[in-house]
Amino acid sequence: MILDLAYARMGLSGTKLHAFRAVYDEVKRDLGYPQLLVHLKCDAETELKRIRNRAREIEASITIEFLENLNSAVEREVAAVQRDIQVISIDSATLDFANDEAAKNEVVSHVRRALAQGRSLNN
Repeated sequence: MILDLAYARMGLSGTKLHAFRAVYDEVKRDLGYPQLLVHLKCDAETELKRIRNRAREIEASITIEFLENLNSAVEREVAAVQRDIQVISIDSATLDFANDEAAKNEVVSHVRRALAQGRSLNN
């Protein structure tokens, strides 16, 4: 949901943003906050390289500026919820969990520890 809100703030304005925000707030009320937010951080240059390597036609127009702005928007949304949600940040630029099994296991372990810690804090 955080990424959706970041995209909405970047791409919508006026009544469209207001309508999105009304639906977002209603869903948030119904679902509540998640127990854990996993914030995958990656610099725009690495993101763009990965996008270009995928060679998806729909992603061809994505620019470094767009990714930098999106990363900034996501950072703002994460900062806004950190007092309500446990957040762990993972540097996905250096930890290639998509292609490295050891890195994937490291991420899974990190998430499991955070979830266990969150449960013990809430009990």
